[in-house]
Amino acid sequence: MIGYNESIERLEFHDGSDWKYIPVTIWHAFGGFQDQTETLSIDADTWTHVTNAGNDLWTGLEADGLTLDGDEMVITHSGDYSGFLSITFEGGNGKDYIFRIYNVTQSEVSGYRIGATGQGTGNYTNVSIPIYLEATAGDHFQFQVYTTDGTDATFLNSIFHLSILHY
Repeated sequence: MIGYNESIERLEFHDGSDWKYIPVTIWHAFGGFQDQTETLSIDADTWTHVTNAGNDLWTGLEADGLTLDGDEMVITHSGDYSGFLSITFEGGNGKDYIFRIYNVTQSEVSGYRIGATGQGTGNYTNVSIPIYLEATAGDHFQFQVYTTDGTDATFLNSIFHLSILHY
């Protein structure tokens, strides 16, 4: 028989060679932004945080064990997390943009970078990024953009989902 106690965060068992941990509570977050026209000034050859002047562009519609603070995702429970992020933007016609998830606390990139080429004003470009984070409690993550020539981009819509895989 297995019982449930709200103070328990994980089930532990030994598989004969190592201890395994199964989360009881699935830490997760869901959110993004919709129907925006946020033009972001992007300096050439500089990673730029995708945010607005008030640092409140991103909205968390649901979160448990994760928070949004100043347009940064803050992890409150250590572990490995996976999910996705999709964003729609207008970028300079024929201009290349590269996107990444960056761990500000640890000063390191999480996962891989994904690029897209802008199609000019009024033409939407969408980028989808798989997310995989190896996080320590208290780590802050940003979504960032980069371009070699400093061409600004306007961000319109985004959605993200993130949940813990294991501790």
